[in-house]
Amino acid sequence: YVTEKDLSYDDLSRVFHKTRTECNLKRNRSGKRLPRLLTEAQLQAFFSTCRETEDPKWEVFFRLLLSTALRIAEITAVMIRDGDLPKNRIFIEYGKGDRDRYVPFPKDLVLPLRQLMRHNKLYLFESPRGGAYAPRSINKKMAKIATAAGIIDEEGKTWVSPHLFRHQTITFLLDSGMDPMQVKKISGHESITSLEVYEHLALDIPHKIYQEIMAGTPQLAGG
Repeated sequence: YVTEKDLSYDDLSRVFHKTRTECNLKRNRSGKRLPRLLTEAQLQAFFSTCRETEDPKWEVFFRLLLSTALRIAEITAVMIRDGDLPKNRIFIEYGKGDRDRYVPFPKDLVLPLRQLMRHNKLYLFESPRGGAYAPRSINKKMAKIATAAGIIDEEGKTWVSPHLFRHQTITFLLDSGMDPMQVKKISGHESITSLEVYEHLALDIPHKIYQEIMAGTPQLAGG
């Protein structure tokens, strides 16, 4: 029927919405699916493949993405002026919810980030055309690297994405004992209840432990 009537996605959405309304059906929103995180071996495979097959800037990009839990729209919008190398932090302007914040990054990224700043003109990571990278292109790049690294499911598809790296880092920080309030500041979540999906207990450890945690983690510190 769908093929015969040549229904579009919008047409089907309207049909389903009308059906739910007339039959008084409600969507089941009770369950929350946890992200399928990568193992340490898979992370190492991803970065190893990235180093072997891509321009060096992409290793820097994905290391920064993984170690900061930035959203894809945030990291692609970071400008050179937003980088505060002496204090190992990046200024995120107009993050989700129109909220500004500073996000720390591991000390060993200072040198490669400085090199990028010298090479680029406006954005921290610039496309060959000189502008910011489109989020879609980053998703494709990650999928390409992950697939080449063998990080695929039973159907041969990868689930690696920029947002997975965000989940990966937030979970790691909480699991390492960082104060959820500090993780909230780094991640840019609106409230601490947003972190409940990660289902981790956290100890009351000050924010300054961030560098110590990152320095001792090979996959986040580029080791």
